[in-house]
Amino acid sequence: MDWNEVFYVDCMDSKIGLPSLPDKSIELGYTDPVWNSDMKPNIRKFHNRELDNDKNKVFFNDKIDNFEEWTLNWFYQLERVCVKIVLVIPESSKYWWIRNTEPTGDAPVLWKNGFSGSKIANQSRKSTYLFYGKFEKGKKLKYDYIAKRLYSKESHFIEPFTLEWGFCSKEKHFIHPSPKGITVALEVLKQLKPESLTDPFAGSGSFLKAADILGIKWLGYENKPIYKQDIDKRFNQKTIKGFFEVD
Repeated sequence: MDWNEVFYVDCMDSKIGLPSLPDKSIELGYTDPVWNSDMKPNIRKFHNRELDNDKNKVFFNDKIDNFEEWTLNWFYQLERVCVKIVLVIPESSKYWWIRNTEPTGDAPVLWKNGFSGSKIANQSRKSTYLFYGKFEKGKKLKYDYIAKRLYSKESHFIEPFTLEWGFCSKEKHFIHPSPKGITVALEVLKQLKPESLTDPFAGSGSFLKAADILGIKWLGYENKPIYKQDIDKRFNQKTIKGFFEVD
């Protein structure tokens, strides 16, 4: 298996995609999959400002025929290959996933900014992290992994992480229409401490970059080769040595 490499093919490619990988050969599958949303340039108001999408962004129509069947096909392959899975999904599809798969936990993630070309993203304003597999740390999987407690450990108020992404984020120089930051990914990976990771929908490469910073071996897939320039740019960004070390 070739680690620390992105393959610019469909993750279901029979020769080098998920179907080609051995059972349980990767500890963690961590991905923000296709949301089946028609991505397109738009103008909308945000914080009392009218924002136009950057003309350098690259949009695709991500609407997929037989989307539910296609989704379950790649998910079952990911489940076969990985010991554990963390999925980033829109809140609006949370219960579809619960009905059709068997997550072992979930946690909410609010968006610090949600300006995106995705209709689903603009309407939802938050994501759900779904967990699959056995996560041993903590008494309750729900919230224990990526939620913050406010004021004190005794407080019952749970504050979800905020996720920086979209056109208003620091990633606006990327051509991907809704690149994610790496802050939440770093928090997740520092707590889960997997030895290996795969992201079958790499996008701008944020989850792969987080794994790389932490010294976790990784494998990525992205079926839109044009985003290679984003991934290369992200991996060429300098980071402070030791700042993101695992405790």
